Amino acid sequence: MRHEFARLHQQLGSTMIYVTHDQLEAMTLANRIAVMSEGRIEQVGAPLDVYRRPATLAVATAIGSPGMNFVAVTIDACDDAGTSVRLPDGAVVRTAAAVPRSALGAPATLGVRPEHLFAADDGPFAGTVELFERLGPLSFAHLGAGGAADTLVAQLPGERAVTLGKRLRFAVDPANTHLFAPNGRAYPPNACTP
Repeated sequence: MRHEFARLHQQLGSTMIYVTHDQLEAMTLANRIAVMSEGRIEQVGAPLDVYRRPATLAVATAIGSPGMNFVAVTIDACDDAGTSVRLPDGAVVRTAAAVPRSALGAPATLGVRPEHLFAADDGPFAGTVELFERLGPLSFAHLGAGGAADTLVAQLPGERAVTLGKRLRFAVDPANTHLFAPNGRAYPPNACTP
């Protein structure tokens, strides 16, 4: 049906409004997406803009397959390059988020997409493989990791073999992280603010 809707939209050349709960349909068909949660519009934008910079936890939860990983963190430090957050096990992760200095020591939620995690022997994200999904060109390792809202999911190349029970470590580029305040709003990317 996605193909038919896309073809019809191109053929008619007119504005269409399509309501769906399927984020794949929304990402595939839309020029602009309005993400709603509990009757409120959370964010409006081009599909890739909404994917790359979700404005709220609700948007980050709704867009992406598999979904974004969420970890409870504490805001540790901030400087001109961004913010450092502390994971529940004490590991530190750099983010590109701008937080007010008054938020130092406050709780927050760190979001990282599975495709943005990369294997690193000294990476701050660590966990034991509980489930391994091989899907042909790519695979997903589901790690039991402290502080994650669920298992931590990491995307791997399809040819990589992973053993259940093995402990893996991952890192992330600070530019590919998302930091959410306790109210669910995303901190913007940039340096710390007064």
